[in-house]
Amino acid sequence: MGNTLTQLPLSCLEEMEFSIAPPTPSSAGEIAEIHLQAMSSNLLLHAQFPSDEALGFLRAWLTKDSVDHLENPSQGILVAKKEGTGETLGFVKWTVHRGPEGEEEHEELPDSCRAIYVYSYVELTARVRKEVMGTEPYYHVTYLCTSPEYAARGVGSRLLRSVMSLAEAEGTAVVLESTMGAVAFYRKLGFEIMQGLDMMLPGIGSSDPTELYEERCMVWRSDKL
Repeated sequence: MGNTLTQLPLSCLEEMEFSIAPPTPSSAGEIAEIHLQAMSSNLLLHAQFPSDEALGFLRAWLTKDSVDHLENPSQGILVAKKEGTGETLGFVKWTVHRGPEGEEEHEELPDSCRAIYVYSYVELTARVRKEVMGTEPYYHVTYLCTSPEYAARGVGSRLLRSVMSLAEAEGTAVVLESTMGAVAFYRKLGFEIMQGLDMMLPGIGSSDPTELYEERCMVWRSDKL
């Protein structure tokens, strides 16, 4: 899961230096908080987890998910840590798909969550990735989040390039689902739009699905592949 990248000193704007490494399990809660902060305005997140109770469940789930990514050989997680303070600046999570897969079983969710939007999104993105990739192996970047305080400082791009390097070493592509606002960012790193996906979702604070939500399935392949 990228243990060869245990320390990569980097320099960013304003001489900010940080290193990229796998996190320790004790960092899982901090990673969950960054996720929630970075996605605080995301329409899909609020459609799926519309209340404080639901967000509390998500926070606990994300914390466990980070630990699972450390333990599962088909998954990986890296964090960016600020030099000197050890503050977590951002993270990336991924799953490696190496062959045909069966249908993913749905995890049971509490009533506070809107399971219909969780399950339908999982099914939609899985179907689109299958249409785009077929049986080709690939790295699936599931989450790439930077603390809002350190946005646009090079953290996200260096985290993602670390995953791209791992995929290139295995001769595989990298796939992700991008929000519309992040498409330009991924294009700069060499990702191409392969297919669109959309859902009708309720607006924040509403229960009626009147808002169109869109993402793009994007793929990166090294010139060496």
